[in-house]
Amino acid sequence: KTIDLGGDEFGGDWAGTIPGSDVTDKGIIGKIVVEDWAFQSVEEGPINIEVGFDEMSIGSTSAEVYKMISAPGNLDSKTSPIDGLVTKLTDEDRSNDATEFRTFRWSGSDYNETGVARLNPGEAYWIITLDSWQLTGGSGNSMDLEDPVSVSLKQGWNQVGSPYNFTPNIYNSEEGTVETSFYRYTGSGYSTTTTMSPGDGYWVYAYSSTSIKIGYDFGFALARESAAEPFDWKGNIIARVNGVNDTENIFGVMPDASEIWDVADRHEPPVIGNYISVAFDNTHWSERGGFYSRDVHSAEADGHEWPFVVKTNEEGVVSLDFEWTESLPSDWDVSLIDIALGKVTDLRAEPAYDFACACDEEGRDFVIITGPTAFTQGAMNAYDVVPAEYQLSQNFPNPFNAVTTLRFSLPEESFVSVA
Repeated sequence: KTIDLGGDEFGGDWAGTIPGSDVTDKGIIGKIVVEDWAFQSVEEGPINIEVGFDEMSIGSTSAEVYKMISAPGNLDSKTSPIDGLVTKLTDEDRSNDATEFRTFRWSGSDYNETGVARLNPGEAYWIITLDSWQLTGGSGNSMDLEDPVSVSLKQGWNQVGSPYNFTPNIYNSEEGTVETSFYRYTGSGYSTTTTMSPGDGYWVYAYSSTSIKIGYDFGFALARESAAEPFDWKGNIIARVNGVNDTENIFGVMPDASEIWDVADRHEPPVIGNYISVAFDNTHWSERGGFYSRDVHSAEADGHEWPFVVKTNEEGVVSLDFEWTESLPSDWDVSLIDIALGKVTDLRAEPAYDFACACDEEGRDFVIITGPTAFTQGAMNAYDVVPAEYQLSQNFPNPFNAVTTLRFSLPEESFVSVA
């Protein structure tokens, strides 16, 4: 928007008025352009104008649902959103302790309860409340729009958020130090994104102690979007149980990827609350071994194996659905092995698998095998999926659980009765 200034054309002070509708808690940035009668011009700027506000909306919570929050501005009191919640509870003669709300943050290996969250710009916290509440921060100022905000990251998982009351389009870090996906909690599971919305919190993974610069390039109008990635083919695993889900677990091949770690791989974020988690088990890697939500292999390999583990703190029937977002080669097989049962499922014929789970902390192990028939048959032989004799195994985890599994082995097709 252009605002004309008024003043003495022969010299002196010039002034103009910025419309009140443009003065918001997002802040203001602009430049001054002076042009003479000969159409020669000079510019001064960019000029940042901080805008003060009396209060800032952080967002709302739902009853007994975890939410990750951040402050989209520079609050005078970094604890004011929680202080405001405590005031509301006190006004209603309710407790202001952990029976009504909890806040906590990731320490690098576990969650630490914080009591009162200090919402510094760019940092995020978990909160859970007994009832639904609107969270509002107190007074403060908009962030400097000229220079990006630098947010420090520790090695591993970090909780971050937009320091602005709008969606930034700059997320810069030293090359190779930070994974380029953010994880946002939806209330039932995680979704991935490449941008940050104001007030929300996100997970981001750093390979070492570093920083991420968050800002806005006003010469680039569109927010950052994911570029099309050169997958030869890829699939996705969606897991559901009792209303919780894990919907983004990508496996596939790219020309420049490898069978071990590469820049296309993504770690599995920490769980929260009632959960189900699907993670590719790459703990055997010599470099950056661990559990991953995305594991991309080389397109040059003759075939592939993706071991993965399903973990949940829910008891019930787990549904796994397999979708192909880029098609497999037509002459390749794709099979799923349930390691606990030694059961093989042809995912081309039936791209879904259900199993009863009262999973312990170790979870339930599976492997996806893809490739030409000769490769998949050879790979499956290593898992002893065809037993040598009839056998009835001990049920697991135990017969007194709400859900238990009975395993039996058949060396050939047979009629089975359970009594």
